[in-house]
Amino acid sequence: WFEQGYDVVRGVILNGIPKGTRPEEARVLHLGCGNSRLGEELYDDGVPNVMNLDYSSEVIAALAERHEWDRPEMGWVAMDAADLDSEEASGMAADSYD
Repeated sequence: WFEQGYDVVRGVILNGIPKGTRPEEARVLHLGCGNSRLGEELYDDGVPNVMNLDYSSEVIAALAERHEWDRPEMGWVAMDAADLDSEEASGMAADSYD
């Protein structure tokens, strides 16, 4: 989808939202977000609750700063996705994502 853009995967992603859940209520966990625009595309498409997770603290810090004012509901976590079972992720584990 990187080369062809968000519109190519838009339907697949939005169809993944559980039936009966409005897009603005859906909670998306974007693992290994890197500097992908997927989170901001989802946000701009009416899915504001996107938690972006990546192992690079530098990338997460830069993106969090870039989107701080224009996409305030998006979340940013610097962590290895393989550690989601750890105590470090206990706050995230308690949350559920669609």
